[in-house]
Amino acid sequence: MCIRDSPTTVVPLVIEGTFEAMPTGRRWPRPHRVRVRFGAAIPPEELRPEDDEDNKGAAIAARLHDRVAALQAEGEGRGRSR
Repeated sequence: MCIRDSPTTVVPLVIEGTFEAMPTGRRWPRPHRVRVRFGAAIPPEELRPEDDEDNKGAAIAARLHDRVAALQAEGEGRGRSR
């Protein structure tokens, strides 16, 4: 089931600190702060393609990806406070 078949509100989020907690190649995680930041809820109308595209799922995924990337850039612009 996809948002194109069953319209629903989506909440983008960014999880920071997971690589520091368990970098590539490590067998066990190490203690590190992990932060989850939630973005504003996105109604399905904002994600749905305007025209009748052949690949609606890809268009929806691209829009959602853009929102998550903006949320991540916003966090990086603030300078991560701990």
